[in-house]
Amino acid sequence: MIISGTIYLIDENGIGILRNTLLNPVTGPRTVVFNMDDTSKELEEQFPQQATAATVLAPAPDAIYCEIDGDHEGFINLYNQYLESEAPSLMIASILTLLHKGFDVLLYTPALVEEDSIWTNTLIMNFYTRFGITIGTDAEHSFEYNPQYDPINAVYMYSKGFIDVFDFINSYGNGYPPFEIMDRLQSDLYQFSNKGDYMDFYWLIRRNANMGYPSLKAAVSFD
Repeated sequence: MIISGTIYLIDENGIGILRNTLLNPVTGPRTVVFNMDDTSKELEEQFPQQATAATVLAPAPDAIYCEIDGDHEGFINLYNQYLESEAPSLMIASILTLLHKGFDVLLYTPALVEEDSIWTNTLIMNFYTRFGITIGTDAEHSFEYNPQYDPINAVYMYSKGFIDVFDFINSYGNGYPPFEIMDRLQSDLYQFSNKGDYMDFYWLIRRNANMGYPSLKAAVSFD
């Protein structure tokens, strides 16, 4: 399983829990807040090392107009399409990478997390269907992850440039990598393959991982 952190969605009713988590010397250093509130930067100002603006994850205006007009299906379709566009997808890839590295993520939203909230429910369902991640909302609805999504999430992080080629190979599993990343794999592995077949080197790393040998890593890490 390549996801070892957790992710929870918190609204204004849980702002006290959020702040206490960040101030706690144990949980604070391993927690990152993504603030989707476009009306306030208080969290980023109070916790500059732990909180980042994430309004890019909020619904785009055209989706909001659909919600105002009562077109719930139109809102869901447009919001999901928007979340697959470049800026939101990069933000989502950064969240996946933090979870991959063992950080706990808190998504803060000004919208109340309620059963009938179309915004938060669409975001939660997007993570569930695309990445196998059940975003927690409270003690009764906790975070869960389906490890069957490991290959999908490894491809997503690698294709966006958030993990290196060695991390990808060790995370992807034993299946053949998808065509969409083959050019990137070739570019990253060519220098290690003795100018031979770069996939021979790929499968060598996979065999070593399956046999429990230490994973190869990049010589320089910027974590």
